[in-house]
Amino acid sequence: MNKTEYEAKMQQLLDDKMTYKCLGRRSPLVRLEKRANEIIETLNECGDIDWKQRARMKKNNTQISRIYAFPKLHKPGHPLRLVNSTTNSPASALSIWLDSFLRNIIHEKYDVKNSQQVKEKLRTITLDENDIIVSLDIVSLFLSIPIRQTIDLIMKKWRKLYRKTAMSKKIFVELLEFVLLEAAVFAYGDMYYQQIDGTAMGINVAPTIANFFTNEIIDQVLDTLDWTPKMLMKYVDDIFVIIPRNKLDEFVSKLNAVFPQKIVFTVEKETNGTLPYLDLLIQRGDNNDIKVDWYQKPTAANRILNFQSQHPLKQKEAVAYGFFSRVLSIVDDEFKQKNIDKIISILRENAYPMRVIKAQLNKFIRNQNRPPQTPSQRTSEPIRRKRFSYFPVISEDIKQVFKGKNEHLELAFKPMNQLGETVFTKLKQKIETPDQINAIYKIPCRGKENEPCSKNYVGQTKNRVRVRMYAHKTSTKHITPDYVKPVAPDEKSDDNKTALTIHAENTGHQPDFENVSILDTEQFLSRRLVNESLHIYCNDSMNLRRDVQGISKTYASVLQSVKARNTQSQRRNVNSNAANPMTVTQPIDEEEGE
Repeated sequence: MNKTEYEAKMQQLLDDKMTYKCLGRRSPLVRLEKRANEIIETLNECGDIDWKQRARMKKNNTQISRIYAFPKLHKPGHPLRLVNSTTNSPASALSIWLDSFLRNIIHEKYDVKNSQQVKEKLRTITLDENDIIVSLDIVSLFLSIPIRQTIDLIMKKWRKLYRKTAMSKKIFVELLEFVLLEAAVFAYGDMYYQQIDGTAMGINVAPTIANFFTNEIIDQVLDTLDWTPKMLMKYVDDIFVIIPRNKLDEFVSKLNAVFPQKIVFTVEKETNGTLPYLDLLIQRGDNNDIKVDWYQKPTAANRILNFQSQHPLKQKEAVAYGFFSRVLSIVDDEFKQKNIDKIISILRENAYPMRVIKAQLNKFIRNQNRPPQTPSQRTSEPIRRKRFSYFPVISEDIKQVFKGKNEHLELAFKPMNQLGETVFTKLKQKIETPDQINAIYKIPCRGKENEPCSKNYVGQTKNRVRVRMYAHKTSTKHITPDYVKPVAPDEKSDDNKTALTIHAENTGHQPDFENVSILDTEQFLSRRLVNESLHIYCNDSMNLRRDVQGISKTYASVLQSVKARNTQSQRRNVNSNAANPMTVTQPIDEEEGE
């Protein structure tokens, strides 16, 4: 799917006025932040969260959600599945809290967590000649959930909830409406939208809402029947049913009648005695028993972690072992050899040598035959793992050094290169430079007429970059090309000024606020300060000496070579215009600033 087709399909979905409302180009971020913090304060006053949770949940540097989509390649026309990236959004903390709270009213009598549980439930089932095996699926479940009716259904369970909270019923309704409706705002392109019905994948509480809503539909329908399905289980909205053949139409019509025009169930019946469900191929046996084989969709690419990739050997071995474990644990014995051959073929396609394949298959067989450990046989102290970046050969040598030093400490290696960063298309909309938070930024110096300057100022901020830039502009607005620093010290000493202001005052140079760039982002302050120091060291910066005092001299030679390369590049680009300019020339708008 090319970019033009993707954008056309996205816009077609967003033009659905029954689901989305366009808010224009004015960001509602500050209003949503304020409202979220008010609700968090109320929860704290009620005693539902303590002061530590309150401090963790309250934020003033959030970002508007961004929406993107994945094409469903296994379906005709490749429709899009929308995903709302709500990380660090105004309502994300409340959504997480609400998700855990609503689990108090979610029953799991129909739910299965994986294919292994499906197989276990089917083990005791004997089919009758009149039985039919079917799977049901709700068309676009998340987008189809009627939120107002769902809130009403949740409030009918208030008698179960109020014992676990000190908040009033009114406050709880306000919390539901804020998380599910008012804060369901996202950005796409240069426009802001609000989802006025349904919910979206990516919202923390959405799976729980979908699970609750599907349970309610099934409960309502089963209460109206004078018979019971032989088997009913579900994985989110994928419902598996064994039902009398002559009752199928009645069952499906009653499911579709609970929320007509909104919720539509599709039906897939067994064909020649077989039906795919999740990654299982469920088959009707000769003796009316049920047999289970492994199932792959026709669009399966058989692509797994390639053995030639730069990952630790242990990770590649774990991929092979996990493949055997996942498939052979769910299929019946008569299908095992066929699936072993299939797995070996897939592993060979991904460059796995036979010695590794055989070793992991034998390891799985040994573990299958080994009795499970009792709690007393397990290590009393859990193993702690420290994360390190992975470099071929070097990392393996480092691991050998640590091996045996501490039996409760292991090194866990993380690959440096990610396919998502180098190969795959980035569908998620990029956050513009002024709206970045937790950023390490670089401001080049423009110099002045006939006096170019290659110096840069490197800084960090937890707030939005636009707010930090406005502060820098304010502190340097008195600097003109003819500016002469007063001989007598003013009331504000240099200790309270940034290196950017000091450089501008000493030289009369102008900071180039139109070409601010983001060097890195880091959520945690301690890591952000280290990263800032490294970037100061590696750039031809105007920062003060104290800004890099935390960097060990051990890295000096490496950093000096990086700095020399960066300095040469910066000097070649002096007076050139960088791409994607940023300009902060006006005071921050009430809806935009902090």
